[in-house]
Amino acid sequence: MVIWIKAMRAPFFAASAMSVVVGSAAAWWPGMLPVSLGHFVLALVGVVALHVGANLTNDYFDHMSGNDEANPHYGPFSGGSRMIQAGLIPAKRIFNAAMVLFAVGGVCGIAVWVDVGGWWIPAIGMAGLVTGYLYTAPSSRLVYRGLGEVIVAVTFGPLATMGAYAVQGTTVRAEGFWCGAPVGLLVMLILLVNEVPDYEADKAAGKKTLVVRMGRTGAVVLIGFLYALVYATTGFIVGKHFAPAGAMWTFVTLPAAAFTVWWLWRNRESPMRLRVSSAAGIATHLAYAVILAAAYLAARR
Repeated sequence: MVIWIKAMRAPFFAASAMSVVVGSAAAWWPGMLPVSLGHFVLALVGVVALHVGANLTNDYFDHMSGNDEANPHYGPFSGGSRMIQAGLIPAKRIFNAAMVLFAVGGVCGIAVWVDVGGWWIPAIGMAGLVTGYLYTAPSSRLVYRGLGEVIVAVTFGPLATMGAYAVQGTTVRAEGFWCGAPVGLLVMLILLVNEVPDYEADKAAGKKTLVVRMGRTGAVVLIGFLYALVYATTGFIVGKHFAPAGAMWTFVTLPAAAFTVWWLWRNRESPMRLRVSSAAGIATHLAYAVILAAAYLAARR
């Protein structure tokens, strides 16, 4: 069981789980919708299952391409789970488990749809399922084309929050989209920060991530810009009343974001020292999402 938890990269579950929490909180905020905990749990399990399936297929296809084997700088936040490379789980079992988890995500989506109805739920669920598989699948290899980071931002941001919102109310209002924008950017930033120590391996495998395309220095500049965009977007959604004023408390995470960029810049050529920035980026996302969800719930009318 422990090796499967490692294979699934359980610490990263917060990225998808918090999107569901934020989207659900945004749906409950106006006070017009009843709180459906059953639908919330189904959405949470479904989205996390799709996330885990994507993690496992990523490990499988990165193994098949030789990407993970070529990475000498792997760690707890980058370079894959290493379960295949360590001989602990056969590659085929990793792939089969991914298909099972994609099926679990699909079943959860269907269960909610049957009860709630509407077209948003199947549309959003299918989009998440397809992008999760195509992320590293040989038929598309979206991450190899420099599209992976943007897809992650959309999937773990507005797509997930709109899905969680629709599960509660069959439709999606503007706040269902906008609450996911900064959250999705923060998940994208986790990926970008983790790609910096993988630069050499990704480049050797032809995995043209944004970090490979821009180089380490250019990528760190982009990361700094995207963190600034997160907080600018927060101010925008509060100003437009897509989030309550309490959402401005998310700015307490700004020092952690600044530290992430500073440490990354200082150590961008030293992969083994970048675990600190990876951990700081993950903590920034989690703290921001918790505060944002709490702001919606505290302001429920």
